[in-house]
Amino acid sequence: KNRPMFDSGSAVLKDYMKDILRSLTKVLNEVDNKLTLSGHTDATPYASGAAGYSNWELSADRANASRREMMAAGMKESKVLRVVGLASSVPMKADDEYASINRRIAIVVMNKRAEDAVRAMARQDSLSEPPAPSVQLPAIPRVEIMPPPGSVR
Repeated sequence: KNRPMFDSGSAVLKDYMKDILRSLTKVLNEVDNKLTLSGHTDATPYASGAAGYSNWELSADRANASRREMMAAGMKESKVLRVVGLASSVPMKADDEYASINRRIAIVVMNKRAEDAVRAMARQDSLSEPPAPSVQLPAIPRVEIMPPPGSVR
């Protein structure tokens, strides 16, 4: 319905988003695949709070709030492989970086190849020796918002 998942500057999930996450958890628990959760903000700079807190931290807090809601709905902790904050670097509505719809989370159900790539990158990050050749992750598919039935695009 093109509604924001969060209020501006907040990592508190909207009530309707909690309902959606609870329903999704039931479905996602039925597949063996691991998940990646990413949090996003619009391009409005974070204006309040502690020094050093920015849209990067806010977006990570949004992803973690979603993860916690899914855990409360019965998702196993081991199901989530990665939680990241992307701030406003990947807007859903690229032609309006300030649009409320950009305040969201994304859930990616990973295939085995993507899971292996994430694990390999994490191992490289923890090595003290020079890193191995970079690992290529599959592209994240573009999500397109469908207009309501009967509307003209």
